[in-house]
Amino acid sequence: MKWIIGVITLAGVLSGIYSLFKMNKLSGISQIALAAVCPLITIAFLSLKEKHAFGGNDWEFLVHSATIDGIPLVWIIFILFILEIILIVRTIFIVAKRNR
Repeated sequence: MKWIIGVITLAGVLSGIYSLFKMNKLSGISQIALAAVCPLITIAFLSLKEKHAFGGNDWEFLVHSATIDGIPLVWIIFILFILEIILIVRTIFIVAKRNR
């Protein structure tokens, strides 16, 4: 789980830096900020797994907390990561379009 978070964060930072220098500065700054905030919130929430006495892995804990426990913070984390992935894909499409 932490590898996936790391890869998404690294891709978010790299695409944010590209957006900052080659495209819209506001978009780049917001993308870098999003890439910095998402993993911090997620890792902080995953540190609560021991307090809840949950025996599964991190992904199962997030899904259980969102669906069974109904914790809204997990839904916010999911939405932020989906938004970050959308921004990464958008930047990739813009770079591919410019290179044609």
